[in-house]
Amino acid sequence: MLSSLAYLAVFTAVTISDAQDWDQSNDTAIMGGTAHPCYRECNGTRMNCFYDWRVTQKTTMSEECRNCPLEPDDCHRKGCITGGGLVRTAIAVNGLIPGPSVLVCEGDRVEVQVKNQLKTEALTIHWHGVHQTISPFSDGVPYINQLPLPPSAEFTYTFMAEPRGTHIWHGHSGFQEAEGLFGPVVIRSVEPEYVSSLYDTDLPEHTAIIWHWYPQPSQEVLVPTLMTNGGVFGYGFTINGKAAFKTFTNPEAPGKNFTTEREVFKVETGLRHRFRFIYNSAIYCPLQISVDDHKLTMISSDTSPFEPVEVDSFMMEAGERYDFVLPTLENATGCYWMRIRALGDCDVSKSSVHERAFVCYDGAEPNEQLMPAVSYELAERKGKVLNPVQTATYNYSGYEDLVDLIDLNSTKEDDEEYQLYSGKPNVTIYIQVHSRPYSDVPYPGPWHQFNNVTFKFPGPEFMNYLATGTVADGYELSLCNETTKWEYCRGEYCSCTLTEKIPTGSLVEMILVDISWQREQDHPIHLHGYTFHVVGQGLLNDSQTLEDIRELNEADLLPKKLTRAIAKDSAGVPNRGWMALRFLADNSGAWIFHCHVTNHIEMGMALLLQVGEREEIIKHCDSDFNSKQCRGWYSPYTLPSSSQSIAGSLTLLLATLTVAFYYQY
Repeated sequence: MLSSLAYLAVFTAVTISDAQDWDQSNDTAIMGGTAHPCYRECNGTRMNCFYDWRVTQKTTMSEECRNCPLEPDDCHRKGCITGGGLVRTAIAVNGLIPGPSVLVCEGDRVEVQVKNQLKTEALTIHWHGVHQTISPFSDGVPYINQLPLPPSAEFTYTFMAEPRGTHIWHGHSGFQEAEGLFGPVVIRSVEPEYVSSLYDTDLPEHTAIIWHWYPQPSQEVLVPTLMTNGGVFGYGFTINGKAAFKTFTNPEAPGKNFTTEREVFKVETGLRHRFRFIYNSAIYCPLQISVDDHKLTMISSDTSPFEPVEVDSFMMEAGERYDFVLPTLENATGCYWMRIRALGDCDVSKSSVHERAFVCYDGAEPNEQLMPAVSYELAERKGKVLNPVQTATYNYSGYEDLVDLIDLNSTKEDDEEYQLYSGKPNVTIYIQVHSRPYSDVPYPGPWHQFNNVTFKFPGPEFMNYLATGTVADGYELSLCNETTKWEYCRGEYCSCTLTEKIPTGSLVEMILVDISWQREQDHPIHLHGYTFHVVGQGLLNDSQTLEDIRELNEADLLPKKLTRAIAKDSAGVPNRGWMALRFLADNSGAWIFHCHVTNHIEMGMALLLQVGEREEIIKHCDSDFNSKQCRGWYSPYTLPSSSQSIAGSLTLLLATLTVAFYYQY
C-alpha cells in the first residue's frame, strides 16, 4: 500500500519446547489455514508457526480453470483463480487469492518466509493489527521498517502473535494489495466467559475478507485517473475471492446462463455462529452489510470486544474488522441473502456497487433462481446501524438508531488500562485532515494530506539514519515537523517526511479534524504498532476549524469518554468532523499512521511516529526476533547498495510520487 515499491512474504510453523512435536510438512507450510498445525484449540500452549509463501503474478480465468464456470468443478482446480469471471493479471501467494490464512493462538511465534517470484516488482507485507511489540522490523513498510524485497530474493518475517483479534496481512507497496496480495490473520485465545458465552461456534469458514476488485490492475485504472484529475468510480467486490461479475453462455445449453460462484456461508439451526469480517479497498467505498430477515449481534472490532449490540446492519471502512454473532432462526430452511452495498466512490451517483453471498441452513444448496430480487437499492437495510459513515452529509432518514464508535462500551476487565489512557496526556498531536486542490502543481489534486503536507516516503537513507545516526553523502533525509515543513514547499504545496517524535512511555492524544467541505468522504485512519482508544468523536458546525477544536480541547471543553472506550487500530475520521484518540507509547519503533484508502495514502495522507530515540529503536536488531530482518542495512553500518535501492524502486506507481520527485529538494 505504501510508496512505489512492492513486497512479499513466506510462512511456516514449527513447535517450540513447550509444545508437542510434529513432522513439518512443506504442504502445510504452504497451504496455511486449517491444514496448518498451528490451527488448534487455544489452551495456553505456544507454538512456533512457520509458513512458506511464494509471491507470483497470475492470470485469473487462465487455462488452469479449463471450462469454468460451464463445468463448475473446473473452478476448483488447483491453480484456478476465478476473479469473478474476469480475465486480468493479479498477484497471488502460493497460487491463491486471497492468500493463505494465518490461524494461530495468542503468544505463538510466527515466522513467514517470503520468496518474491514477481519479475519486476519489489514488495513488502504488513501484518495489519499485529503490534510487532518486539519486532518492529517485521512491520512491512518499505524503507521505514525494512528494505524492499526485490525479485528473486527471500525475506523472513518473525513476530509474536498478539494481540488477539481479527486481522489482515496485505502488501504495503503501491496498489499490490488491490491486485490480490492479501489474506486473513486470526489470532485466537482462551476467550473470557463474557465473550465466549455469546456464541456456539467460531469457525474459519465464517471468516469473510472483502476486497474491491477492478476488471484490470488497479494501478492501470487509478494512476491515469489521479494524474488527469478524473473521477474515481468503483467496480465490484470479491468475498473470499469469489464473485460473479460476468455471465457466460454455452451453445450446448441455449438459454442458460453461467457465472462463477458466489461465497456460501453454511449455518445450523439452533446455533449462534460467530462471523469475522475484514474489509479493504483501494478507493473510498465504505460498506453496509446485512442478512435478510436476521438481526446481527455485534461483539468486537479489530482487537477489542465490546458490550453486545443488536443491529439490523453495520458499516465498515477500509482496514476495519468487525465480529458479529448470527443467531439462527427457528424452523428456517433454505438460503438467505447476505447483502453488501457500498457508498462513496461506489454509491448510486457513481456505479451503484453491491455484492451478495448466500447464508444457507442445514445443508441447503444455493439456487439464485429461488432467491429474492437483488439491487443496489434493495441492499440498503434501514433500522439500527452500527458505525454509520458520512454522517455529516448522508441522508439517514428512516433509520431507527445510529450507533457510533463512541457509543460502544469495552468489555475489557483491566481497570489499569482505563487509568492509563484517562490521565493527562504528555503529548498532544493536532492533525488537520484535508483533501486540498492546488493550482500551482502539475496535478491539481485534490491532494489528501495531513496538516497540508504530502507525505514523502523515504528511501534507503532513513534505514541508514536508524543504523548510524547520520546520512551518507549524496543522500538527503527529508524528515520534517510542524516547524520545519515550510522548508519543503514550492508555493503552497509542501512535501516531506512529516514526523512526530514521541518519548517512550508517553500518553499520547491525537486530535484529528476533517475540514474537507467540498468532499463527502470520511478518512479511515490506521496506526501501526498500536491500538488506540476512541475517546471522542463529533461533527463540526459550519464555521469550526482545527484551531477552534484545539481551543476547546486545551480548555477541557471537548467532550470525551475516558472510561470503557473501545480500542481499535483503524477507524473512520468523520468528514466535516473530529475524532480524539489516545494510546500509551510503550512500543519503541518507527510507526506509520495513515489513511487506509490506498489511493489516499499514495497521494500522501500519512505521518511517521518515531517512538523512542534512535538508539532505543536500533536495539531491537540485537534480538532473536529481528536479527534476520536487520541484515544488509544494520551490520555493517553502511547505506544499502545502489543495486538494492534500484531493485526496491522498480515500480514508480503514481501521481503522488511523480510530484514528489518533481518537487524534490
